[in-house]
Amino acid sequence: MDRRTFLQWTAKGCAAGCASVLLPACASVPTLRPKVDGDVLSVSGDQLLDSDDAWYVARAGGPLVLLRQGAGFVALSGVCTHLECRLRPSGTFLRCPCHGSTFQPDGTVVRGPATRALPTYAVRETAAGLEIVVPK
Repeated sequence: MDRRTFLQWTAKGCAAGCASVLLPACASVPTLRPKVDGDVLSVSGDQLLDSDDAWYVARAGGPLVLLRQGAGFVALSGVCTHLECRLRPSGTFLRCPCHGSTFQPDGTVVRGPATRALPTYAVRETAAGLEIVVPK
């Protein structure tokens, strides 16, 4: 096998390995596309599947994380307060893949390097779904 063929096969193997690890992790948390009306993000009830406990909520100022907690919901920033990496819901915590910061669902820092808690936002249940109030 010549050098070029070896490098091509190695690159394909690395790409396949990375995809098999990264794609399921990214695909496991659905992203909601809310309607925006001033400070209120409206999510329709049909977007909230019963089998999911965590969602990303897309918005211009950075994603939010919406978590189901008991019979209600909690919304908080989806961006780490350390260096602004996108957080990943992981079990009952939010984890930063960049430097390992870990947050509780109320935004409290469990493990650094982050030192500031995540901003949280009010969630109201409506007949149509949920409203998340995000002051500008």
